[in-house]
Amino acid sequence: METIKMKTILFLFISLIFFQVTYSQKFGELAQTPPMGWNSWNYFATRIDEQTVIGIADAMVESGMKDAGYQYVTIDDNWQLGRVDKNRQMTVNGRDASGVLLANTQKFPNGIKAVADYVHSKGLKFGLYTSPGLRTCTGCNGSQGYEETDLKTFADWGVDFIKLDWCGCREDKEEVLARWRAAMDKIERPIVLSVNVGYEYPLIRKHANMWRTTGDIMNVWSYPPDTAHRFFSICDVIEAQAGLESYQEPGFWNDPDMLQVGNGQLSEDENRAHFSMWAMLGAPLIAGNDLRNMTDAVRDILTNREVIAIDQDPLGYPGRIIAEPDDGLQIWFKRLQQPTSGAIALLNHNKKPVRIELKFSDLGLFGPVFIRDLWKHKDMGQFEKSFSTEVPGHGVVLLKLFTYERFDPMVNFPAIPDEGSVFEVESGHQIMKLFTIGNSYKGFTGSGYALGHAVPYDARFTWLFPVAKSGRYRVGIRYSLGNAEPISAAIRINETDRRAVTFSPTGGWDKWETLFFEVNLERRVNHLCFYGGDNELNVIALDHLRVIPCK
Repeated sequence: METIKMKTILFLFISLIFFQVTYSQKFGELAQTPPMGWNSWNYFATRIDEQTVIGIADAMVESGMKDAGYQYVTIDDNWQLGRVDKNRQMTVNGRDASGVLLANTQKFPNGIKAVADYVHSKGLKFGLYTSPGLRTCTGCNGSQGYEETDLKTFADWGVDFIKLDWCGCREDKEEVLARWRAAMDKIERPIVLSVNVGYEYPLIRKHANMWRTTGDIMNVWSYPPDTAHRFFSICDVIEAQAGLESYQEPGFWNDPDMLQVGNGQLSEDENRAHFSMWAMLGAPLIAGNDLRNMTDAVRDILTNREVIAIDQDPLGYPGRIIAEPDDGLQIWFKRLQQPTSGAIALLNHNKKPVRIELKFSDLGLFGPVFIRDLWKHKDMGQFEKSFSTEVPGHGVVLLKLFTYERFDPMVNFPAIPDEGSVFEVESGHQIMKLFTIGNSYKGFTGSGYALGHAVPYDARFTWLFPVAKSGRYRVGIRYSLGNAEPISAAIRINETDRRAVTFSPTGGWDKWETLFFEVNLERRVNHLCFYGGDNELNVIALDHLRVIPCK
């Protein structure tokens, strides 16, 4: 009897220590590798309910995804009972007398805690969605004014992961995020915070573990250049990650959005390339398909442990472009914790297969290199100066390299001459949202221009352009504006330089002018993003970007 008592006391003592260590974790100590899991939105959208989530948790275990590292099962928007209209008026009350959020009882008859308990019983973790505003993206109750109440409720329910979406919030971002962080630090439960609140990354990473870096991803590889689109293709998302490396480290992750692997329209090559690039970026791997009904091919992609190991590498460093052999072809390199190994993605954005050569000199390597293909699960052998292979259209070849030398990759970007360099809107991998490529107006350079359209959404055009030397540059946007009145637009250069600029009328759509301003650019792939916010502002023709070194 005495022995049993001593064992019980010892067990309680160890449990108390474990409880104190676990629940004293600060948010930066969480998510030391990119979070892996599943979210309901990409496939189910608002069609989510209790039995679906239970079935997903079962499938995550039975498919081998849990054993491969996936943890979180997250319910996205529209689980709530309350409804708020576009005028921010409550139409269905979604809180009880104490202000506690209520779940939609038709969808979740046993409540959210019961679902979380089931997910936990499978050895998994549970995630939930909310908004910092009065309403969510689908018009449900947001958490504005109830932050501490909702976080206590979430903790009581057993929430391990919160997705915080900016829809419906009109407050200052810094104040909102600081309020959420302060409230989260008070609760005795470690909860990973994922936010979708904008692109002020230095600010956001003070308060969140991961943050969205683009608009919503669609299950489409790329859009034709003459197609206006509101949301992002997979190629759009990949291109938008260039230059964001400095914001990411263990505990803090750039999030290029949830995976579309297995969601219908994508080919097997596209699914494989999509998953590979998220691994190269060190991105959170949040599946977005119906795990209960996926094909063997999709399951094999999502559970490829060699690829997952690249994503989950403890160094936490994201990949970056080291060469662009031709239009639509890119070579990405990712540093790994082992200094004599690295990951390479040979990416083909184009439709047709093409042979890509990896020159070891681009990686600062001189000796022999041993190569393994992570999709073929095959050692390719030892190579001396380069490695060449065919890459399928809309596909990737993902390699792990081993060498006797430390990697020192150099970006072989050409220097910008004194007279400047021109970056045409129709070339490379520029990102367009609600712009199309046109050529009916006269006087443009290159083969076309980007034309905005009068649509009731925010239009955006982003130039991606390499600079070989950091410094001060004059940047000019060549444009045509046939409207009688000038228009103002927002310009963002990289992540922190934001400014308002005014485009004057050019006296006709066949006449072109260049608007110049000075900026600081870095030795990297730089971003310059044009934002249009209303119907009139969307209507402008953009010809090219000219970049000139300041003397």
